[in-house]
Amino acid sequence: MLRSICLSCLFVIASALLANAEGDEPSTSILFSWYPTEEACNSNMAEPVSLDLLLKAPDDYRDKCVRTEGFYTAGALFMRERDLGRKYPSHNEESAKRRLAVYAEQGRMDELSRAQGKLVELVGLVSNCDSLWSENTIMVMGYCHYTGGPIIGLAPRQ
Repeated sequence: MLRSICLSCLFVIASALLANAEGDEPSTSILFSWYPTEEACNSNMAEPVSLDLLLKAPDDYRDKCVRTEGFYTAGALFMRERDLGRKYPSHNEESAKRRLAVYAEQGRMDELSRAQGKLVELVGLVSNCDSLWSENTIMVMGYCHYTGGPIIGLAPRQ
């Protein structure tokens, strides 16, 4: 049973990737990253917002370009350094109201992985996990694959 489910998933994934490779418009897609264009969000237009305020009222900042800071680990930004020590900090319910998911192009995510556990300042567009889904999306990778809530898509480097 599990083997047939895995084979079915692989077939769907391979079909979507093959369609992309051939330049065809796929009927389904897998979302690996999400981030705004430089015109939609950049450091010159970003509104400074504390992470605490952003997490208390994420809908107030949806689709807004912000500058915020927090402690980064495992694809999320946390208000307090002590939150990083919790088991599965990016996925546990205990930390849900104290974290902001981070999405960016792969190079930026690689850079952030070297900042694990450190205080970082990020500029990006605020949204939420639900916004990553469309009628053609079959899977969202990264933080929103397992968890919901507010996210920030990092602005391109200037």
